Amino acid sequence: MPGASFEETPALFDELKSYLGLTGEDSRVLREMGALAKPALPAVADEFYAIIRVHPGAFAVLKDEAQARRLHATLQVWLGELFSGNYDREYYARRCRIGQAHVRVGLAQHYMVTAMGRIRTSLQALAGKLFPDDPVKEAACRVAIARVCDIDLAIMLDSYRRDLAVRLERIQQLEKDALELRLTERKRFLDEALQVADVAVLGFDARGRLVFFNRKAEALTGYANDEVVDIDPFERFFGDRYEAVRALFLSAKDGAPVAIEEDLRTRAGRVRRVTWRAASYRADGAEAPTVVVVGMDVTEQRDLERRARQSERLATAGVLAAGLAHEIRNPLNGASLHLSVLERALARASNVPSDAPEAVDVVRTEIRRLSSLVTDFLEVARPRPLSVGEYDLNPVVQSIATLLAPEVAQRDVALRVEPCPIPPIGKFDAERIKQVLLNLVRNALEAVEEKGEVIIRVRRTPQFLEVDVEDDGPGFQQTAPIFDAFYTTKERGTGLGLSIVNRIVTDHDGDVRFTTEPGCTVFTVRLPIEA
Repeated sequence: MPGASFEETPALFDELKSYLGLTGEDSRVLREMGALAKPALPAVADEFYAIIRVHPGAFAVLKDEAQARRLHATLQVWLGELFSGNYDREYYARRCRIGQAHVRVGLAQHYMVTAMGRIRTSLQALAGKLFPDDPVKEAACRVAIARVCDIDLAIMLDSYRRDLAVRLERIQQLEKDALELRLTERKRFLDEALQVADVAVLGFDARGRLVFFNRKAEALTGYANDEVVDIDPFERFFGDRYEAVRALFLSAKDGAPVAIEEDLRTRAGRVRRVTWRAASYRADGAEAPTVVVVGMDVTEQRDLERRARQSERLATAGVLAAGLAHEIRNPLNGASLHLSVLERALARASNVPSDAPEAVDVVRTEIRRLSSLVTDFLEVARPRPLSVGEYDLNPVVQSIATLLAPEVAQRDVALRVEPCPIPPIGKFDAERIKQVLLNLVRNALEAVEEKGEVIIRVRRTPQFLEVDVEDDGPGFQQTAPIFDAFYTTKERGTGLGLSIVNRIVTDHDGDVRFTTEPGCTVFTVRLPIEA
C-alpha cells in the first residue's frame, strides 16, 4: 500500500487485513486456540521478560521490578486480545497506543520487530503442543498467528513512526522559532567545547529556562536535548524538591557559586546522587546573565564510601568479637565438661531434688546458645575464604524453602518461591549464599504475622543475579543501621545476622539493598554473574 496512512482507518485497516489475508476462518481458528492456550500464556510472558532482562538495550527501559510485573500482566492481556478473533477499530487503536508508548520510553524500533518475532515463534510452538495429532489444525493456527502478528507489528511500527515524526517536526520547529538569545547562548556554549566535558552541564537564562544541555547531561538523565528544551527540567529531575533546587541554582551570583548535593531522577526512574555547582555567567554583550550548572555523578563513590564505613565497623566489631570469642569459648568448654560430670553424679545419687535435672537442661541449653553466639562472633571476626563455583541459583533458593517448610507449616504462614524462568547461572559460593538467604528468610518469617506471606523471587539481569526476599510484615525504620554489628530490634537478637549477610555478599563483590514500608519489606541480594 505505497503512500497509504493508517490515519485513514477504518478503511485502510480493513485493506491491511485483506492484504495479509486475515479471514473470518482465521478469526475462528484463533478464538478456538485461544480458549485452549489461555493457561499457557503466563509462561510465554515469563519467558519474554526473562529474555528482556538478559539484553541491556531492552532491559534499560524498565524502571523497576514493580513496573516489570505490571508490564508482564499487560502482555498477558495483549496475548488474550490476539486470540480474541475481534479485530475492529478499537483493536487497532489499542495497538497504536502500544507503538506510541514505545516512543515515550525510548525503546529502539528494532526491539519491537525482534520481540514480535519471539512472540510469533512461541505461539506457533504452542500450536504444535496443543494439536500434536492434528497437523491440519496446527498448520491453520500457525498461519493465522503469523497473519495477526504481522498486522499488530505493522500497526505498532506505523504509530511509532508517526509519533517519531511529530517529535522530529517539533525539533525542526524549535530550530526555526527559538529566540535569538537562546540560540546564541547555545552556540557560545558549544564553541567553548562544553559538549565534551566529563560532567553534566546545564545552562539557564535569567528566567530559569534551559538553554544548554550537553551530552554528559543526556547520558546522566536519559533525556535527549530536544526533549528537555521546552519543559521544566527542575520538576522533571528533582521531584518534590524542584522549587527549592530552582531557587538555589538561580540565586548564584558572580563570584558566589552555589554548591549542593542533590538526588536526580533519571528517565528510567532510577535515582542518582549528584553534586551540583551553579555559577552566574554573563556573555559579552548579553543583557542578562546565564546560570551555568555543573553536575557530577557521585552515586558509585557514595556507595563505596558507605560500604567502606560498613567494612570499617565490621573490622572493629571483628577485633572485639575475636577477643570475646577467645575469652568465652574456653570457659564454656570447661563448664560443659563439668556439667556432664554433675549430670552423671545426679544420675547415681539418691534423694535428688525433682527440679535438679530440669535445671541441668536449662544450663546446657544456655551454654549451647552462648556457644552459637561465639560462632557468630568468629564469623564476623574471621570470615572463611569463599569456595566459588558455577551454580544455578534456582535450586539453591528452592533448598532454602524445603529446609524451612516444617517451620513455615508450624507458624501458619506462607512461603512462596518465584524461580527465574531461565537458568540463573553464576559464580558464587553456594553454601555461603545459602547462609545469606537462610538469615534473610528467617528474619522475614519472624516479621510476618499469622497468615502472612514471604516471597523469594529470583531473576537475572545482564550483569547480576538478584534475589528478593519480600514479606508483608510491619516493616521498620528506613534509616535504621540494620547492617551494623550488634544492632537489633529483637528481644533476644545478637545483631550479627545481617552483618554476616552483608559481609558474605560484599565478599562476592555484590551488595544487599532494602526497601521497607508497612505491609511490604523487600531485601534484594545482588551477585555479579562473573565472580
